[in-house]
Amino acid sequence: MKRWIWMGIALVVLVAGSIVAAVSVRGTAFVSPIAPGTPTSTPAGIAAPVTWIDPAGFSIQYPGDIAIDKHPEDVQNYAHLEFTHPSHPGGLIVWAKDLPKGDIGTWLAAQKQLSGAAIVDTTLAGVGVKKIRSADGTLLMTAGFVDDMLVVIETKLTDAAYWTQIHEEISNSFALKEPPQATETDTGTAAGAADEEEILE
Repeated sequence: MKRWIWMGIALVVLVAGSIVAAVSVRGTAFVSPIAPGTPTSTPAGIAAPVTWIDPAGFSIQYPGDIAIDKHPEDVQNYAHLEFTHPSHPGGLIVWAKDLPKGDIGTWLAAQKQLSGAAIVDTTLAGVGVKKIRSADGTLLMTAGFVDDMLVVIETKLTDAAYWTQIHEEISNSFALKEPPQATETDTGTAAGAADEEEILE
């Protein structure tokens, strides 16, 4: 009789232990922890802006840690400003060109790289223009006829998160502005910056 009692007790203990183990396993989250220092997809912070006043009659703002090449060798266009950043592949170019024949739709249709692109209406300096994203998502462009010029802000989206923000900052800050009086040989003026060259008497 005692043997049956002990067997019953052992069976109860065994069943209870199995239930506890099952509940413990069910309540465990099988998630691998992220090791400290693991990179995330959050874009790097954007530096404080500086203002560029261009001889073509407009101004823009861009982050102060971005390099700007003003392409003084380009004598075909009113403006050719190329922006790059060593930590963010891709880049942005601001063009100001002679007006082409036809309207902006005619010009866009002639751009083979924009075949199949998504096009929406937007504004630049209060003027109606177009915003275009290429079909493969590698190119973002704002383009239109502004102040008797074809203005194009063309962005290569290699680092899409970063350069999309820069495209928006430059586009939103674009304003028509009288160029400064020509008192130096450099083209354009970075507001607040020291003169790069002095004219010798």
